[in-house]
Amino acid sequence: MPSFRISASLAKLLSQVNDIAPRRSKKSDGWIGDDAHARKGSASDHNPWVRDGSTGIVTAIDITHDPAHGCDAGKIVDDLVSSRDGRIKYIIHNQKMWRSYAKDDTPAWGSAPYGGPNPHKLHVHISVNPEKSAYDDASPWALPGLSSGSAVLVKSGATVLAGAARQAAATMADMPLAWGKKVDGAFKGKVVEISQALAIDPNDLMAVMAFETGRSFSPSVKNPHSSATGLIQFMDATAQGLGTTTDKLSEMSAVEQLGYVYAYLKPFRGRMADIYDLYMAVLWPKAVGQPKSYVLFASSSKSYRANSGLDANSDGTVTKAEAADRVVRMQVEGMQTAWLG
Repeated sequence: MPSFRISASLAKLLSQVNDIAPRRSKKSDGWIGDDAHARKGSASDHNPWVRDGSTGIVTAIDITHDPAHGCDAGKIVDDLVSSRDGRIKYIIHNQKMWRSYAKDDTPAWGSAPYGGPNPHKLHVHISVNPEKSAYDDASPWALPGLSSGSAVLVKSGATVLAGAARQAAATMADMPLAWGKKVDGAFKGKVVEISQALAIDPNDLMAVMAFETGRSFSPSVKNPHSSATGLIQFMDATAQGLGTTTDKLSEMSAVEQLGYVYAYLKPFRGRMADIYDLYMAVLWPKAVGQPKSYVLFASSSKSYRANSGLDANSDGTVTKAEAADRVVRMQVEGMQTAWLG
């Protein structure tokens, strides 16, 4: 693992923007600071000055302004400012700055002149707050203005794409996905296809499968302590409910097995609002749609004893957020240059 990483909240934002504008330019994209940023220390959020244990966290990202290909930085600003999202620290674009807190004569979320050496005309800068509850909250961002031209209409379980969104979706299999360098184009294309049908982020699904398979994406990988097999670790009873067996699943190609991943997740369509709910659909379906504080396992249960390693704060309970944290981290790792493809 690298000694630094981008925050999970910003990895999610980048993933959403890439989904909305798959052909956008990334010329001015960036998150880890260069030497000039490094000299600023904690004055720049592009430096990993926030610590999560021994790992530095970068809490800022730049996203290229490319309105011709669906990524209008002005719309991103409008959406984020309107959302008043508590994760946001400040935003900079086109010589203006929006803070989530009042400063001098400017109220919270008000526009103030920005006089830094870089006017940020070619990109929008977003910084998130340095608390873990903010920077690693991978909940979806509200981007209604940016996504207004790429709406996905769903009817009777089939995905129908409107206007330019149809062409955009057709190119998404060629766009970078978390852990995309671990799989081939056919696998990526199928992931995008079923993610659209399920109304979920394909990067979330890639992260779940990366975690469940130990980054191998092998359809035959087995848990040595149970019957769990394949991309989302199908149990014997689960496989039988889908009209197959774990032995047959293990003999399939990864692309073939994705059809069973879709079949398993289809009943949860419309309820998987984010990566937390998607992972709960695989791990503990009762928790789908529940708040992140929802308790999965308590200290008095056998399930807790089997999963006590997930109890991050050692309070005798494992919450939805604690259980999904490993998958969120897997997505962040998969968004690194070495694996994004």
